Amino acid sequence: MARRRRKSPEVSLFPFLSVLACVIGALTLILASISVSHVGSSALAGVRLGERIDRAQAALVEAKNQLDALDSDIATVEAKDADQQELQLRLMGLGLSPEIDLEELDRLVDERRAASEAAKLRARRDRLQAKRGALEKRNVGLRADVDLRADARRDLAMRIAPAGVGPVYRPYFAECTAGYVEVHTTRSDFTYRVPAEDVLRGIDFQRFLRRIRVLRNTKLVFLVRPDGVATFRAAAEAARRLDVEFAKLPLPGDGVLDFSAFDVPDSELGL
Repeated sequence: MARRRRKSPEVSLFPFLSVLACVIGALTLILASISVSHVGSSALAGVRLGERIDRAQAALVEAKNQLDALDSDIATVEAKDADQQELQLRLMGLGLSPEIDLEELDRLVDERRAASEAAKLRARRDRLQAKRGALEKRNVGLRADVDLRADARRDLAMRIAPAGVGPVYRPYFAECTAGYVEVHTTRSDFTYRVPAEDVLRGIDFQRFLRRIRVLRNTKLVFLVRPDGVATFRAAAEAARRLDVEFAKLPLPGDGVLDFSAFDVPDSELGL
């Protein structure tokens, strides 16, 4: 008969491993929490430190701005003090009290300025008066010179040139003055006068105009003296009535007329 085998006792490790695993898990959690708490506290401290540094820098900037403003105020006060001292020195130099009132100072300044302007105006007036006197003396001299030259010019002989009459015309001249029209011959000194009041109705001047009208290639030239404008107008009207072609030549003065440049026979005028 076979013997039955005896079974050996079996040992189970499950409870121990479970406990070990739990212990390890617990330790892991403890270590993890400790690490996290340490890291979090360090980061929070760093953040707080940064904030404190920022506040300190902002406070430093504000303090610097306040110092700059204070320096500016001090400089302004010092400048005002310097200006005040300079003003006082100037006032003392002018013989005025440094404690003078501003209104009084303004009044004195205005008075001195007005006095200075008045002095300048008086000096300018004196210069202008002196200049005016010199100009008046010069003007008197110039007027005398002009009058002298005008008298000399009026007395100078005036040579009547044929320029402007035309090569195919033969001119005949009638001098117009305030009191008469004087008909001139160009080859002799013979002349005759027609009173100004007889120019339009006088027989002699009418005969002279008719004689010129029948001649060929002739032109009547009125020589107008400065005072003979009215007489010329009457003579020109008489010439228009008889259809006589004419021209006018203003004379600048009362000088003797010179017709030596012309050669007009006296016989053609019927004189």
